[in-house]
Amino acid sequence: MNTFKMRFEKISKIDMSQGQPLKLITLFAIPLMIGNLFQMFYNMVDTMVVGKCVSTTALASVGATTPVVDLLLGLVIGLSNGLSIVIAQKVGANDKTSTKKAITNGFYLIIILSLLIMILGLRFNKNLFALIHLSQELLPGTITYSSIIFIGAIFAAVYNYESAILRAHGNSVIPLLFLILSAILNVVLDLFFVIICHMGIAGVAYATIIAELICCLLCYMYMKKKLDILDFEKKDYCFDLQCIKEHIKVGMPMAFFNHFFLLVF
Repeated sequence: MNTFKMRFEKISKIDMSQGQPLKLITLFAIPLMIGNLFQMFYNMVDTMVVGKCVSTTALASVGATTPVVDLLLGLVIGLSNGLSIVIAQKVGANDKTSTKKAITNGFYLIIILSLLIMILGLRFNKNLFALIHLSQELLPGTITYSSIIFIGAIFAAVYNYESAILRAHGNSVIPLLFLILSAILNVVLDLFFVIICHMGIAGVAYATIIAELICCLLCYMYMKKKLDILDFEKKDYCFDLQCIKEHIKVGMPMAFFNHFFLLVF
């Protein structure tokens, strides 16, 4: 058991400064690629469940939300990836003070962006669906589903940021495991809310944000136990304009790249 634990910890936490670069990059990147697939799993499962258990109209309504929801949440995912670069630089420099400052100020950015996405999503989701010429028959269902998802956007944002912090410390496996667990939980909750509680489209949306919330909490508990860097002092919470500028300089281009990548593909 101890041998397995030691091997798992060795695989899950990679020292990117030691060993063959190609091997290290491959081992680190594979969980990221799998994780990107599971990020899309939520909406796909929600669509399948309402299609099987509710109606074809519900299936089309949830499916129609994909381009709008993915475009806005893509900003959060892209920003998180950019922030992980800044944090990784501080970790690599073995500068704990700067690392803590980068983590807290990056968190402020993520929260601000997720709240902005929630406000814009709730305010303009009807207009966005009009741009893709959604039929009036599907509109109530798409508005219901997308509104709940936008309200829970902060959970998706925080999870992606927690993953970014772990990746900055060389760990890309643990975020994937929590994401897989969250995806499984999403399936169970989908079935519970739709079949048992008869909540329809709203049920699968609530299932998604609850699963993401649990994923956030589990990831935080793991980080608190494994990363001593998260023992913050009062000074570490100070808003640092220079640090914010550094995060924006690196993070926002990646956020918009991810946003427009989803727009094109």
